[in-house]
Amino acid sequence: MLPSKEMERLTKGLPGPSAKIRALAAAGVRPADIARFLNIRYQHAYNVIKQSAASDGALPHGSGEDGETLKGQYVEVGPAGRVIIPPAFLAAISAKEGDRIFLKPIDGKLQIMSKTAALEEMRKLVRQYIPEGVNLADELIADRRREVAREAKGRG
Repeated sequence: MLPSKEMERLTKGLPGPSAKIRALAAAGVRPADIARFLNIRYQHAYNVIKQSAASDGALPHGSGEDGETLKGQYVEVGPAGRVIIPPAFLAAISAKEGDRIFLKPIDGKLQIMSKTAALEEMRKLVRQYIPEGVNLADELIADRRREVAREAKGRG
């Protein structure tokens, strides 16, 4: 169960109990714990979660940490554009609390990558412009040596 302070942080500014229930459920909080935290009936929390799950678009999307196929899931945009990404989706990209993730809009879609995956994508992009067999570090060192030699000629 999440600490009360964390549940308060997740629900701060959300418009009503249903939005708070969905946000907490997306963070992995059990319905009974949600009901106690919000001081509502268990059945209310359970019904909101069940209804949200039933209305989610269920498109295969990837694998969670235990290998099960993840389905597409709707999440609510909160104040200041805050979106709570369900734990299973974070696990699928090996992201945890405090990690930085990379967001990239592509044709009306939002791609979310771990920092490692984003760096690898950038490396692939750069590699396509480097000729085969060229070592950029060696090229940089050789360039600096030529520059030093030119400066030494200019002083002498």
